[in-house]
Amino acid sequence: MTGKRHAETIDLTDGGASHRSVLAHYPPAFLHLVRAVALGVTITAYCLWAFERADVTGTDGWYQASIVPFVLALLRYALLVEHGRGGAPEEIVLGDRHLQVLGLAWVAIFATGVHVS
Repeated sequence: MTGKRHAETIDLTDGGASHRSVLAHYPPAFLHLVRAVALGVTITAYCLWAFERADVTGTDGWYQASIVPFVLALLRYALLVEHGRGGAPEEIVLGDRHLQVLGLAWVAIFATGVHVS
């Protein structure tokens, strides 16, 4: 949601038509803060899950290794949103080769962890 609002505020500052009157209540600094908090919580939750899951299954670190592409993909997505491309999240995911490669790496590592356990 914040990525879409950020893209809309960029459209407004570039002279685009107003999409929503509520955008006046979303200062860019607030949207940035919300994205940063959400990113931090998501990464923390995934790391906690991966380390707990590895303890339970004893998978020699495959779940922990899946943290790397997961975090890199989130950071790549955040970078693209920061550049104003968050208006259509599905277009970002389907159109960015870096995200696709990171997604495939995550699937491969995660699937190996599932297979090993």
